[in-house]
Amino acid sequence: MSTPHNTRAETTPQRAVATYHSYEEAERAVDYLSDNEFPVQRTVIVGRGLDMVEQITGRYTYWSAAGKGAANGAVVGALFGWLFGLFGWVAPLIADLLLCAVRCRHRRGAGCSARHREARRHRRQA
Repeated sequence: MSTPHNTRAETTPQRAVATYHSYEEAERAVDYLSDNEFPVQRTVIVGRGLDMVEQITGRYTYWSAAGKGAANGAVVGALFGWLFGLFGWVAPLIADLLLCAVRCRHRRGAGCSARHREARRHRRQA
């Protein structure tokens, strides 16, 4: 498990203890140290010619990967559930407004509500 961070904000002095020709070799070395109970939380992999430094924060296990995946899935599921719930509440409202508009258009100005129809009847009778 690792997090990229900016080296300019780093205040602790650091020193290189090993040099590797590829990132994979360095990663294998950190895995070996972690497997042998070495505290790798303060270990850093620095690449030359890159703008990124990788800070090792600990061992990334199957359980931590499963937990992060479950948390991400829960957030995405909650977002989609909220969106479908929102549209499930709004859709009948929109359908009612559209039906009212179609009815008004079909009646050619007769009005959508009973009050308007009643008012027109009274005006005609007067």
